[in-house]
Amino acid sequence: MLLRHVSDGAAVALDGRFWLRAQSLDQRWLALPRGLHAITVRPPGGQPIARHVDVTPGKTLIVRF
Repeated sequence: MLLRHVSDGAAVALDGRFWLRAQSLDQRWLALPRGLHAITVRPPGGQPIARHVDVTPGKTLIVRF
């Protein structure tokens, strides 16, 4: 999965838990297990933005924020 348009320094949560601090995510592929997931991005000083994704093995997924 590739996350697009996520500001460096944003906090990224996966399924309600802190996952990572964004750093050059437009250029980095992230692996997720199959199934439904909630991804929430909170930019520094901004409001959270949430997306729901359904990960299917063998498929490319690009999520835009």
